Amino acid sequence: MPTDQSVCYRHLGKYEKLLMNRLRHHLSITNYLSNDQYGFRSGRSTLHALLRVKVRLG
Repeated sequence: MPTDQSVCYRHLGKYEKLLMNRLRHHLSITNYLSNDQYGFRSGRSTLHALLRVKVRLG
């Protein structure tokens, strides 16, 4: 890839990261995503989901 094209993609990547951060923040503060949603969310993992199931089952 020529150097001039790689610079264009770098700017696009920065814009994408900014847009995704703002979208995640908006979805978080508006409670659009369920608390049971663990996939693709920062600070949540499969382990958290399994622990929640264990607590609910007693």
